[in-house]
Amino acid sequence: MFRDLGYYWLRLGIYVALAISLGTVYYDLGTSYGSIKDRGSLLSFVSGFLTFMSIGGFPSFVEDMK
Repeated sequence: MFRDLGYYWLRLGIYVALAISLGTVYYDLGTSYGSIKDRGSLLSFVSGFLTFMSIGGFPSFVEDMK
């Protein structure tokens, strides 16, 4: 994975697109109780997305270990 620069550019593009799309959805939330729940759901989604994106590199790691 270290030598495959296209992989890193693709992941960077995905992260930028996700940041822009989530930024537009959660722009100007406010300070009400509902907006606090919305921020919690945003953090949960982002942490889950980053977890699943990191799992995508695991098969390459297993091949390198062999």
